[in-house]
Formats: sequence, C-alpha cells, structure tokens
Amino acid sequence: MRNRTDIKDFIVYIESNFKINQWRVDDIHIWPILRIKLYFYLIRQLEIKPIPKKTTKTVYKKPDKKVFTKVVVNKFKSKIKLVLKLFKLFNWYLKLPQKDYLFIAGDVHRVDYKSSRFNRFFDVLIDKNKIREKSLYFEYGNKIVFNQYLANQVRFHEPYYNHFITFDKFKKHIHTFQWEGYSKFEELLNKIPITSNFAKYYNKNKFQEWLINSYMPKVRYSEMLLKKIKPKQIHFLCYYSDFNFALLASANRLNIKTVEMQHGPQTDLHLAYGNWSNLPIKGYDILPSEFWCWDQESGNIIKKWASNNNKNEVKIVGHPWINYWKEKQTSTNDKKYILYSLQPSPVRIEQLFTTAIINLIKSSEEEWLVRLHPRQMSEKKNIIKLLKDKGIYNKSNLEYATKEALPILLNKSKLNLTHFSGTSIEASLFGVKTILFNEIGLNSFPVLIKQDKAVYIDFKDKDFKKKINLVLEQINTSCVYTWGKAISYDQNLFPK
Repeated sequence: MRNRTDIKDFIVYIESNFKINQWRVDDIHIWPILRIKLYFYLIRQLEIKPIPKKTTKTVYKKPDKKVFTKVVVNKFKSKIKLVLKLFKLFNWYLKLPQKDYLFIAGDVHRVDYKSSRFNRFFDVLIDKNKIREKSLYFEYGNKIVFNQYLANQVRFHEPYYNHFITFDKFKKHIHTFQWEGYSKFEELLNKIPITSNFAKYYNKNKFQEWLINSYMPKVRYSEMLLKKIKPKQIHFLCYYSDFNFALLASANRLNIKTVEMQHGPQTDLHLAYGNWSNLPIKGYDILPSEFWCWDQESGNIIKKWASNNNKNEVKIVGHPWINYWKEKQTSTNDKKYILYSLQPSPVRIEQLFTTAIINLIKSSEEEWLVRLHPRQMSEKKNIIKLLKDKGIYNKSNLEYATKEALPILLNKSKLNLTHFSGTSIEASLFGVKTILFNEIGLNSFPVLIKQDKAVYIDFKDKDFKKKINLVLEQINTSCVYTWGKAISYDQNLFPK
C-alpha cells in the first residue's frame, strides 16, 4: 500500500469479499466503526512519522506502613465520591431542556466573530432560520474555555458520561453478537504487514470487549439523553467519533433524523463519505440519514452510494459561512493577496515550508496570507519561529490571516495555495483558483481540476516556482473573478 487510493481499493475489496453486514452487536452494525478506524489507521501508517517513545525508569517506593489506614479512608472517600457523582449527573440531566434541534460540534468549528466564538456552520443556520429558542448544542470537550456565541444553549455531555458509567457498570447488560466470517477478516489483516498491528487491537475478543465496556455504555447514555431532550433532528459536524457513533445509533433507534453538515472535503478518497460499496438495503444504523453538502460535486460523491439504499439522502444546501458573507459583501477586483492555507498532520511542517515554498514567498511581488488550520494552534509558536528564522514572517500576515474570517480573506485573494485542504472548494465558491501541492489533492479534487478551478503542481517539482509563477501570470493577465451567488436555503431544512 502506497497512498490513499490503495487504502480505498483495499477497504472496498474487504467489503466485496467478507460478510461485513453480518457483524453486529445487538441490532447495531459495527462495520462502519471498523471501516473508518481502519481507514485512519492506514493513513497514519503511510503518512505520519512515528514519534519515538521515551523510556521511563521505574522508581522503587518503600512499602507504606499506614496501608491499612489508607485503605479504610479511601473506601470512605470512594463512597462519598459515588454519591457526589450521582448528584452531579442527575442535577445536570434534570436541567436538560426539551429542544427540537440538537447540534453536535466543537470549538474547532468556531471563529472569532460578533465578540464571541461563532460556529461558522451552525450559528449561521440557527440565526437565519430563527430557531434559537428551539436549539441546543452538545459541544465536544469538557467546558467552555472561550466565549461561545449563544453560550446559554451550550452543554458538555462527555464529562457526565464518566459519572454515568460509575452506576451503569452495576447493572447487568446482556448483548448478542454476530461475527460470521470475522476470523477470515482477521487472517487477512494478519497476513499483511501494514495491518497486522491493527489486527491485534481489533481481533474478535478485544473488539467485543471494547464494544461491551466502552461503546454500548455510550449508546445507553446517549439514548437516556435523547429521551430527555426529545429532538426532531440532530446535526453533526464530523460524525465519526465514538461518542457520535453512539448518538447516531441511539437516534436511529428512536427514529430521530440525523444530519451531517459538510465541514471539509468529501471526496472518493475520504472513506467516511466516499465509496461505501456494500450497504444494507435499509442503510447503516450508525451513519447519518442526511448529508448536507456545500456543492453539487461533494453531493455527487455521496449520491454514488446513497442511492443504493432507502435511508441516506443528500441535500445541496451551500456553504453557510460563505453564503453569509456573499449576502453581506460585494465582489471586488482589488485582489492583492496570495492565500496559503496550511494543514495539520499528516502534512509535516517541513512539507509546508520547503526551500522552494520559502523562496517563492521571498521573491513574490504579492503580499501573502499564511493561514493556520484550527487544529494547528498548538504548533503556532513553532511555525512563527520558522517563518522568522527564514526571514518571511513579516510577509506572511499570519496573525491576521488566522484570525480573520476565511470568506473575507478569499474576497481579497487572487490565488489559494494548499496541499489538499477543503479551502479548495471554498475558494472555488468565491471564484478563486487553487494550486494543489500534494498528490492527495490531485486525487481528491478531479472535478475542480477538470473545471479549471484548481491546478496540481507537486511541491517536490524541480520547476515548482516557475510553474506557480505561470499560473499567477495568467491570473494577473485575465483579472476576471467570478463571485457566484449564494445557494438558497429554501429547502425546509428545519421543519416547524
């Protein structure tokens, strides 16, 4: 296996040759969990360099003479903690309001706007459709760190799960499993060097233990919360986490509509969205029932497989944040910037700033906007230091480019550069061409390239700078930017 195309072909091969839809816990299909975990595992193996583990010395401790006293005290403390956990859980649970619309997202989906942290996908839709009083957020994480917009409607459910399992483990839960043909699947994984380690963690016994002790308790917890809130619809940004898989299973059991809002590239190579090749006719119970997409090309990726079952539906609703700004602003031909949209792992810093890219920035007549990805904030200091060491920090406008709304940056930019970021789609909606540096971008956005909305130039190409400048010359000569219209939301997305 060499790249993401090989990963896709391998997983489609598994779906064609194994009884994946027979693998269940109770009434829940477990192949979607396995598929997506295997997909990301293989990406890490191929694209991310492992970090050497630090060895730690075992420190010898003398036996504590007061062990008996400590045991007694700790038992007493544990009982007190148990009571406190029970109180905290039910106090929080009883205060959960009934709402028609539940939104699942994280701070990574927010931007600084309106003097707060504004969810650029959901807050736009909530305000536009006037459903504030009918809406509730479940935010990823533990607590509000920043000033969230509509903060009084934000709840953090994950910490209370830890209280829930304290009591749930005292109850006896019996689960039924179906594993027809799973042993042959294990055999295949064990034969291939790159998947043999995955096979150790997802052999039948270990995977079944994880389902019993980790996944199914989350399903029971989610079902308890949803019965209290009673939502008509649940909206996800990035549905493929363990908690979200549990929420999806619970919602589908309760006949609640589930929606995934596009938050980035949806391509044939992203196996959370593309190439589901062997679905049950009634669909999977831990996939969203609807996918809301930015553009027709993204929607078509899902329609290829969604049409093969009677559960999944695709709606082209546009990009809420882009549409919001299109309605507020007008197009301008005063485009003086080159936008460089960075990406986190698996793209390494040395790939983001090769000698060729650094020299391109240094020699460029245009001003640059070097924009960090939300998941790169922990690397910000290292990136700033690199830019200063290479003498390009003053030309990068990094602070402004990272804090300002992307639509505003695109409206001021003549060109977008990235390895394979979803900003390629967002730029195309603003009539801004993208240069893709990475082979993954070449394979991810064939339609944009065919439509001349993007072009591929390998960042390792010996004529990299020359080819970039040729594209820039063509753009500067034409000076034509197509603004495009906002896509209408008149699709009854939030039924009254």
